[in-house]
Amino acid sequence: MAFKKYTQCYVHTPGDKPFNESGLAGLALLYGVLPGILFGALTGIAVGFLAGGPIGAFAGLFSGLTVGLTLALTKAADEWLKHRLVCVSGVQCAVGFVRRNPENSELGKFDNDQFFDLSPMPHPAGAFLGKDAKGDDKFEYDYSGPSDNYKSNLPGLIVGTDARNNIASHPKNDMLTDGEQGTKFIKPSIVDLPYDTSRSWLHCEAEGDFWIRIRDLATALSALIALLAIATGVATYAGAAAGAAKGCAIGGFLGPIGCFFGAIVGGIIGGAAAGGAVGGGSYLLVKAILQAVFDTNPGNVEDANIGDAAFKPISENDRVAVVGEHVYDGFHEGWHEFHPLMSVVKLADKREQGESDYYLQWNPAFLDSDPLPKDDVPGMPNDIKGITPDDMRVGLESDRFRRRVEWLKDRWCGLMSEAFDPAVGTMQQGLSNRWTIHPDVDGCVPG
Repeated sequence: MAFKKYTQCYVHTPGDKPFNESGLAGLALLYGVLPGILFGALTGIAVGFLAGGPIGAFAGLFSGLTVGLTLALTKAADEWLKHRLVCVSGVQCAVGFVRRNPENSELGKFDNDQFFDLSPMPHPAGAFLGKDAKGDDKFEYDYSGPSDNYKSNLPGLIVGTDARNNIASHPKNDMLTDGEQGTKFIKPSIVDLPYDTSRSWLHCEAEGDFWIRIRDLATALSALIALLAIATGVATYAGAAAGAAKGCAIGGFLGPIGCFFGAIVGGIIGGAAAGGAVGGGSYLLVKAILQAVFDTNPGNVEDANIGDAAFKPISENDRVAVVGEHVYDGFHEGWHEFHPLMSVVKLADKREQGESDYYLQWNPAFLDSDPLPKDDVPGMPNDIKGITPDDMRVGLESDRFRRRVEWLKDRWCGLMSEAFDPAVGTMQQGLSNRWTIHPDVDGCVPG
């Protein structure tokens, strides 16, 4: 299947802020509540004049809520789709390994994309150290917290003691200052936008269509929510009236003052009970509808999986090459990602095949007796053959190691990029390339 794309990135200008969580709350007020009140008041006056007070009040309240919610949902959808992702460097290709199995977002995050995180070649992850405070997997070579060291071309703050010592001894292997994929794809590059500098991986997202559907269903959803809100209010009012009458009767033996306080307490209890029952049911109904919309067409990284003959699912530890649009996502804490993920191909599965000769990873603990990468990769230049144990131990501080990493990355990305080359697409549509019986069988020879 082909990848799905619903968003579009925009060109950032100094001072502009991408759509974020505070922007979502602001839209609810600016485009929802205020226009809704105004529209509702005008409608209520007009209908009330023509049809009477109660009907006019209902019509004004219903129309105001519906219009306000529709405006808010439509604007939020447009902002999410067109003003959340900042263009960074266009369509790019990266090579690395998948840190953990692909995951789906949840309804509460407003996003039904599916994603995985990529550690770019040649960086290792090291030992798994458990979960961090955010619930993310934490590995030995991850950053332990925010740091501005990259601004001075210094290594960041590394989690593991051994990993920290290895980076200190070989600083060119730090993620954000490696001069390779870490610097190109992960390092902060837009000076006036906030970044989460504790991240040392590249986020890759396959898009779902939740906000497309929300925009299409905005009016219907808003009308339903308006009706449920009014029903909750009516139930609350009726419960409060009944509770007040009962409270007055109970407190009446104290005279008017007893009736007054009894009515207040009874009204609060009765209104809360009645309104809470209807409101709770309304909440569950709206949540179920939104969940159904959320689950209808979620993102799936397998849509972009073009690599395996058997199309084995992308999973943890897979060595992969990925193509995607390189953007900044400001709705979260601020980071770079490939969004959407356009294609992904497996290079090797370390668990089954051992380290691939088509992939290179820095190993500061490499032993002289460990097997070295083979040089029989088709097309490999002679000047990057003959990797030594010392090259493996110092990683990107070795010129030969660095050039081999660059060559392997360019080799895979060159093959991946051909699929998106317009000239290749045109050639594929030629008559000589659209046969159903192979030319060696039917004897057809291109002109």
